[in-house]
Amino acid sequence: MGRSVRRFLATLVLLGVAVGVPAEARMLGYVSNDGDSRLSVFDVETETSRESIRLCDEPDLCSSFSVGAAADGSRVLVTSDMGLLVIDPRRNEIVRRLPFPALHVAVTADGGRAILAGCGAGAGETNGGPVCDVDLDEGTIRAVYPVPYRAERIALARSARLAVLTTAYESAQYGGFVAVLDLEAGGVFAGVYVPGRAVDVAMNPDDHRAYALSALGHLTVIDAIQQIAVKDLSLGMNARRLAVSADGTKAYITASALPEATGDAFSEAVLIFDTNSEEITGRIELADQNSYGNRPIGIGLSPDGQRAFVVENESYDVRVVDLAAGQVGTAIGAGEGAAEIAIVEVSEDSGGSGGGCAVGSTAGRGLPLVSTALCALAFALRRAAVWRRRRLSAQPD
Repeated sequence: MGRSVRRFLATLVLLGVAVGVPAEARMLGYVSNDGDSRLSVFDVETETSRESIRLCDEPDLCSSFSVGAAADGSRVLVTSDMGLLVIDPRRNEIVRRLPFPALHVAVTADGGRAILAGCGAGAGETNGGPVCDVDLDEGTIRAVYPVPYRAERIALARSARLAVLTTAYESAQYGGFVAVLDLEAGGVFAGVYVPGRAVDVAMNPDDHRAYALSALGHLTVIDAIQQIAVKDLSLGMNARRLAVSADGTKAYITASALPEATGDAFSEAVLIFDTNSEEITGRIELADQNSYGNRPIGIGLSPDGQRAFVVENESYDVRVVDLAAGQVGTAIGAGEGAAEIAIVEVSEDSGGSGGGCAVGSTAGRGLPLVSTALCALAFALRRAAVWRRRRLSAQPD
């Protein structure tokens, strides 16, 4: 075999290994339903429903409270009064049931740990409920952090060092209570008071700022490092949930208001908060007076920040909102009592072996058939090289 031919074949080997068959990525949305025994699933790109996931066989025994997902797409977690359910999003199947009931969950980016708020609290409980740090690989609780009042919702810093949580505490004199938890030091810092009972909390990707919503319609900006409130805004509406964009520049808030608050009409909207100016800079109406009553709660964002997915609790839908155009679009069906949402990018398992060659698969982008052929040729050439080495080693010196 000539040298030029050998070089050409070697190039094909390298190209085949490098190109492989790219894993096809799907963007999926998961919606918890507090009146349904199923977890709703939808395709983010096509904005269509997929087959839901049955959580148990008894609808009255397995209401789901919240849903969270690892940023790497490895796991989706559902909290319920029956325990913590671990879902493999590649198969959309429950792969593990852990005996840790909780109210809310935050997941580390690598999917290795879950931080549970209201750990041990089942439906209807009003007392107890600390924060639990769960090792998802081992299925064990790494640490338990008592809090002064029941933890209800939690947000995790990207570094997984800090967590910010809302509690059940509320007083007419002081308002609500938001605590900052140092997961490395293993303790709860002094909390921050907010006007009214805190109903949701989110962290900015900078791991520095946190944002808390209160039932009285206030957004409080918190310095999570210093554990102090740095700004408070009255939204003029009943706020429910918020989500921060991946780049940390915007936060989107679901809110509603009765006529006595707006002056003359019902209102359900997504409020746009600019995290740099720390002001409300926009508003997208979800409903007019004729269609009011869908009760928007959970909100998730597409990774590119172009769309919001708003969970409507009364209509059992997920409403798609074009954030750039300020327009409300498709309604995706969910389950009874739809409430919380998580969106995750899932890479399909193409059957490859780390290097990326998945012979026989035509999934992916680019030139899958060509790259499959290159992978097959690379495999054949590697086998030939092994055979040649064995033959040479078998020859006498």
